[in-house]
Amino acid sequence: LTLSAYGVEFKAEKVSYDMETSETICEDNVVVSHEGDYLASDKARINVEKNTSHAEGLVLVQSGGEMYLIDDFDFNFKTKSGVGHNGTAYKYPWILKGEKIEKRGKDIIVTGAVLKPTTTIKPIITIKAKEAKIQDNKYLVLKHVTYYIGPVPVFWFPYFKKNISDQRS
Repeated sequence: LTLSAYGVEFKAEKVSYDMETSETICEDNVVVSHEGDYLASDKARINVEKNTSHAEGLVLVQSGGEMYLIDDFDFNFKTKSGVGHNGTAYKYPWILKGEKIEKRGKDIIVTGAVLKPTTTIKPIITIKAKEAKIQDNKYLVLKHVTYYIGPVPVFWFPYFKKNISDQRS
């Protein structure tokens, strides 16, 4: 079943409407799209008037050149912000795994982060940080950082910031 309202289109095998919360409840093979942003999941609750969704199960979100694979995700299609838990964010040239992933406009914030570069098939470098942030698509900002080569920790920094807008550096 495919439905569209307020610029939000959604498809699912089962669709119902909750009158109390004004939410459309979609189950099984859910796909939601709005102005180039996509969300796919096992289950989603969508409020088209507020442009919000809560998705759970295996959740895939694609927004502005970024992709998230996550257990659950609350997303606002209008503000392009959201928060989820236990997942992975893909933002070239990094793969960021973490306990909590937040998208705030152009920023990605990952708590309990494990970072690996996407530029090699089997990277030997792993970076763990209490918090990792890709800021305004320009900077990688890390707090309480440990660099690993293989399983061996080699450096620790309280704070690290790198310009990632120029991939040659």
